Amino acid sequence: MVLKMATCPNCGAVNPDDGAFCSACGAKLEVSQPDAVQQTQMQREASVSQPGSVPKKNRNVIITAVVVVIIVIVAAAAVVLMSGSVDDDGLPSADEIGIADGTYNYEMVMVQDGLYYPSQAVFTLSNNLVVHAEAYGVVYTQSQLDELNPILTSEYTVSSGPQWTDGTVTVGTYLLTLGDETTIVGDNGYLLYSEIINPANQGQLILSGWSPSDGSLDRITPDMTLADMTLYFDLYMESGGDYAETYAVVTTEGGEITYFEIRGQVMPLDLLEGLNMILNDYYSLPLSEGEVIAISEGGSWTNGTEIVQSYRLDLVDTSLTDPLMEVYVSTEGELLYMYLNADSSEIEMFQQGWDKGIA
Repeated sequence: MVLKMATCPNCGAVNPDDGAFCSACGAKLEVSQPDAVQQTQMQREASVSQPGSVPKKNRNVIITAVVVVIIVIVAAAAVVLMSGSVDDDGLPSADEIGIADGTYNYEMVMVQDGLYYPSQAVFTLSNNLVVHAEAYGVVYTQSQLDELNPILTSEYTVSSGPQWTDGTVTVGTYLLTLGDETTIVGDNGYLLYSEIINPANQGQLILSGWSPSDGSLDRITPDMTLADMTLYFDLYMESGGDYAETYAVVTTEGGEITYFEIRGQVMPLDLLEGLNMILNDYYSLPLSEGEVIAISEGGSWTNGTEIVQSYRLDLVDTSLTDPLMEVYVSTEGELLYMYLNADSSEIEMFQQGWDKGIA
């Protein structure tokens, strides 16, 4: 825009037309009004938008569009979050998890008064119920089955469990917990594991041949695995009223007795297999009614130089006074003592130099 100039009526000096008084003499100037062209120009300039501004009508349209976009984005985010929570919480409830019907072999151990009682167990499952069970050489009564059932209820908390394998097939699992009870069910429907631990009732059930893929199976039974070594024993034998004292040599390797010699006579392999089954595979040992295996703390043993702690295993027939077999193994896997009672013969053997009962 171009400014118009004003002439002072008193002294004739030229002044800008926006001044009120003459800059030369101080006389009052007449303020000139903009002509029509100039006024139109000013109005046009006043109506020109400032940089970045938007006419009101257009601005309202844009604001509405932005709000719609925000709503769409928030809704989409909500869908993602909700779908994510469905994935995290989308596990079935415990009573929706199906247990596959069938007959299964389990490695079972119950604990009472500090004694661990391992046994092979056979369960027949149907419609999420145990309909037949055998363990410790006896068949469960209906009242005992009722105590086991139902296997799963809606009270259990369900989460994703570790993978389990039988060496050929690997399955995902559901981990179910309720107080001091833990149960693991494979996504193939197999009841793989069950455990209860409290002062009054403690037990563990493991499907034979199955274990966590990472090998982290934590058995509650004390570990009596034999270490690799050759040991010498003082042996005492009584048979048919005759009594003898001699020696024995025992080699343990790979957790088993691989060599057993009594005064130059080597024990046959079939007898060693029976011993090893009792010592290492007691979950598969067929027991008759009244026979039980009990594992417990065996106390301290010493050879005069060192003291070791031990575990004790007893094979007992409740109809007899003496155990059928009694074994002490150090917590490091060293065979310390063995007692055998069979066919009217008794054998007792102490590892040379070692004695039990040291406090």
